[in-house]
Amino acid sequence: MSRRAARLGVLALLALAPMAAAAPTPSGPTPSRPAPSALVTTETPRRGVLPATVTGYGTARPAPGASVALAVQHAGEIARLDVTQGETVAKGAPLLTIAAAPAVVAQLRQARTALALARGERAHTAQLRAQHLATQDQLAQADRAVADATATLEALRREGGGVPVQVLRAPFAGFVAAVAVTQGQLVAANAPLLTLNRQGGLVVTVGIDPAAQAQLRPGQPARLIPLGGGATLAGTVRVVSAMIDPRTHLVDTVIDVRAGDPLGGESYRAVIRVGEHAGWIVPRDAVLTDAEGPAVFQVARGHAVRVGVRVLGEHGARSVVAGPVDPKRPLVTTGNYQLSPGMAVRLAPSPASAPSPTAR
Repeated sequence: MSRRAARLGVLALLALAPMAAAAPTPSGPTPSRPAPSALVTTETPRRGVLPATVTGYGTARPAPGASVALAVQHAGEIARLDVTQGETVAKGAPLLTIAAAPAVVAQLRQARTALALARGERAHTAQLRAQHLATQDQLAQADRAVADATATLEALRREGGGVPVQVLRAPFAGFVAAVAVTQGQLVAANAPLLTLNRQGGLVVTVGIDPAAQAQLRPGQPARLIPLGGGATLAGTVRVVSAMIDPRTHLVDTVIDVRAGDPLGGESYRAVIRVGEHAGWIVPRDAVLTDAEGPAVFQVARGHAVRVGVRVLGEHGARSVVAGPVDPKRPLVTTGNYQLSPGMAVRLAPSPASAPSPTAR
C-alpha cells in the first residue's frame, strides 16, 4: 500500500472516533419506572359493640287459643250472613242468623208436651198418695219423670232449639278469618259456620336454622320486617320449638307482636337479637378473604399492611372483627381489593363521618 493511501485511512478513522464516543453503548442503564400505587379511602379504627342476631322467615298466624270456630248445636238454615272474610267486628256484633230446622222445632214441642204430661202425672200421683192410694215409690217415680222431662227441654233450649230464629254474635272483638257457609245453606248440628280470630291475637311463626337454636330464648326482642313492604313491627320471642319441622327442616319460633298491627297470612323476616359482639367495628366491605383467611388492610408509612382478623358478627353494613388491628394506623375501607402487602397507597379524603360503632 502506498504512503498516500495509508495516510487517508488514518484520517478517516480519526474522523469517526468522536461519533462513536457519543453513541450510547448497548449495555448502558435503562430509565427507571415509578412503583405501582393504589388510591384508597381510610378511616380511624374504632372499638365498639354490635348486636348479635339470628334471622328467620315466616308468616303471621293466630296464637293458640286466639282462633275460635263458631257453630250451633242444632241443624238449621242460614237465614242471613252479616259479615265477610277479613272483616273486623266488635264484641257482640251480629255474625249470622240461623233458623232452626223443622225437626228441631218439633223436638222442642215434644219436650214441652212431655214435661206438661209428667207434671200432671206427678200431681195426680201426689193426690193418690195423700189418700193412701199410691205408694211413696210411685211418687218418687213421678218426680224422676218430671226431672227427666225438664232436663230434656233445657238441653234443647241450650242448644238453641228453644228459639226458632237465632242470631249468632261475636264472643269477643276480632276479625273474621273464614266463612264456611253461604246464605240459604242447610247446615248440620255442630257444623263449623265461621272462624273468628281474637283482636291482637296474631303471632309470627318463623323458621330458624337448627344451628342457631341454642342461642334463642323466650323474651328476646325481635324486629319483624314485612317482605311485601310496610312498617317494621316490634316483637318478643314466646316459644322456641324443641323439634325440627320435618317439612322445612327448620326450628319453629313463635314471636309475639308487641307494637304494630300484623296482617294474618303476611310474610315477615324476623331479626332476633340474641346477644352482642364487642371488637373492632369496620365496614363490611373492608374485610377481604384470601387463601390465609379474612383480613383487613391498614396503612403504615404510605404502604399497605395486611392484618389477619376473625369475623365475630355482622349487622347492617358493619362487621365486628377481632385481631391485631393497630388503632394508630388508618384502616382501608375502599380500594382494598387492589392491594397487596407492601404496596404503595395514595390516601383519598376520608368521609366526613362514620356510623357510630355502638349503634344498636
